[in-house]
Amino acid sequence: MRTSLFGDNRYAYLVGTSMAAPQVAGLVALIRAARPGIAASKLARLVKLTASGCGSYGEGLGWGRVNADAALGAALDRDLDPPGSRVRSARAQRRARAAAPRRVRVKLRLKRFDTACSKELPRAGVKSVTVFASVGRRPYKRLRKTGRKSIVFRARPGKRYRFYTVAVDRAGNREAPPSAPDVKLRP
Repeated sequence: MRTSLFGDNRYAYLVGTSMAAPQVAGLVALIRAARPGIAASKLARLVKLTASGCGSYGEGLGWGRVNADAALGAALDRDLDPPGSRVRSARAQRRARAAAPRRVRVKLRLKRFDTACSKELPRAGVKSVTVFASVGRRPYKRLRKTGRKSIVFRARPGKRYRFYTVAVDRAGNREAPPSAPDVKLRP
C-alpha cells in the first residue's frame, strides 16, 4: 500500500512503534496460521528471541529487526539458522632432517558451533565442516570435508596459505563463506 507523506507519494523511511507494529502483527498472524494452538507467551518469546537482538532489548531498536523465517521455523520446531565455524589455529609440524623437506605437515584446529542465540530455539547441530585453502594469491579450493575438530595435511614450505571454513548443520543450513580468511600461514 502506498500513501503520501507530506505531499510526497514515494516510499519513506520511518521509525518507531507505529512502523514496527504492522510488521510484528503480520509475523504473529503467520505463526498463528502455521501453529494455531501456540500459547501467546511462547509466541511473544519466539518473536523476541528470533529478532536481530537475540532476545535482548536494546536502545533505539527495541528487540531488533524481526526475522520472519527464523520465528516461523522456531514455531514449527525447525532450525533455520546456519551454523558457524572457523579455523582456530594453523601450525606447521616440522621434522628435523638434513635436507629441506619438500612437504610439511600442517595441523588445522577447527571451531564449530550452532548459532542459535538461545537454548530455547531449535538447533540441529553441526554435521560437517568444509575447509578451504588458498596457496599464494590463487583462488580458494576445497581442502577437506570433516566432522572432526582438526585436520592434518601436507603443505609446501615457503608458500603462503590462507584458510576458511564453511559449516553445514543436520537441518541442511549452510554457513556463508567469510569475507576474509580465518587464518594465514607460511610453513
